[in-house]
Amino acid sequence: MIYDILNEYVGLPQVDKVDAAKLEELLEELPANLMIQYLSDKPSYVQDLFLYLDTKENPSVEDVKNFFDQYVSGEEKVLRTYDDPDEAREFLMEMPEMKRLYKSAEKRRAAIDALDDDEVLERANEIIEEKRQAFEEERKKAIEEEKKRKQEQKKREREFWNTVNQVVEQLDWVESRKKRIKETWKPEVISEKWQTIIQNPEHFVQFVNVLTYYNDEEGFKELYELIDKKAATPKNQKKKEALKSKSLRDYLRSSKRTKRRSSKNNIEDFLE
Repeated sequence: MIYDILNEYVGLPQVDKVDAAKLEELLEELPANLMIQYLSDKPSYVQDLFLYLDTKENPSVEDVKNFFDQYVSGEEKVLRTYDDPDEAREFLMEMPEMKRLYKSAEKRRAAIDALDDDEVLERANEIIEEKRQAFEEERKKAIEEEKKRKQEQKKREREFWNTVNQVVEQLDWVESRKKRIKETWKPEVISEKWQTIIQNPEHFVQFVNVLTYYNDEEGFKELYELIDKKAATPKNQKKKEALKSKSLRDYLRSSKRTKRRSSKNNIEDFLE
């Protein structure tokens, strides 16, 4: 029903089957598709401006100025047509093809002057049209490649988060702990926590200390093995269960142990 309503008002790609996952995928792609539809009948420089700015993380006024100075003005210079024979002759004089055929300016000038005005205009505008077609093909190719890149990026992101959810669901943790993990990995939550960490030297050192247990191949496996090992004794079984349902911070906060403040600088000191 939701698909039918959206398809009626904004138009969605035709699909054989619509389930929750497919609908979510279509909704994620909808803003980009609507923008593409909006730009489809706009001048090429408008489309390219959006494409250009989309490659910038935080586009500035200077970026827009550079686009018009370098790109649009360059397009007009390359793709203009000629109706003045003298301007067409100057254009042909600077063509790389002419410079390859005639090494000296005098020989190029003589060859061009041998043509009458109509021949000069015809040849110059033929070259312009060839460049226009090549330019248009490159523009379309760039737009398609950018669109494909974004689609592939979104696909990778969906696959990553699907895998992340699967990993969490397979953990031997209580549901409340899993829920807290999912709430914490949101970009805005991570950003907020990071800003808090870097403003507190003690927290920053603790965070970096935890990172020393990370490696590219196994992640934080060493840290988890350390925690599991120390929590495996009968004395620490309750601690192990607590770690499944609480964060390490909450567990330590609720613990009745008293340790010197400096002893919390190493993860080994978190558990007996």
